[in-house]
Amino acid sequence: MLSFLLPFIFAFSSMHIYSTDIFALRKNYFEATENETLADSLAVALKNMPDKSPIFTAYWAACEGLRAKFVFSPYKKIQYINQAQKIFTTAIQLEPQNIEIRFLRFSMQHNIPSFLGQSKNLEEDLIAILANFDTDKNLQIDEAMRSKIAAFLVNSKRCKAMQVSFLKKYIRL
Repeated sequence: MLSFLLPFIFAFSSMHIYSTDIFALRKNYFEATENETLADSLAVALKNMPDKSPIFTAYWAACEGLRAKFVFSPYKKIQYINQAQKIFTTAIQLEPQNIEIRFLRFSMQHNIPSFLGQSKNLEEDLIAILANFDTDKNLQIDEAMRSKIAAFLVNSKRCKAMQVSFLKKYIRL
């Protein structure tokens, strides 16, 4: 019975946590990439948050995209991906230079099979991330998050040699 209630308890308790703590949200999001219950709970909590700032909107989109990873039905997968794409569009329109928002969309689209035609913004996001990587001072991106973004981009194999060279100086082991 408790395992049934945990997602709901998490969803309601997390709404307060995420309204003020981007660092906790990041931690939980990265854990949710391997945990269906957490991905679902996080998506619900972020959808219901009264604060619809661009970064929280982007994490909601990313969680919607994550939900596609855990469902079997191709129809449901496409529904989640389409919903995530719409939400990402809203977040990016509000803060187009935000590298974290661009990274979240890039990482989702990178992991979508190319035959679905849902990875149309990869180059655009990569260019925006690289153009703003050094100048992104007003956002709450710490060294650890910057390192995660750089490592993901390098490991994605979507960067040119010069871009890899630029990003490697930010990767902390």
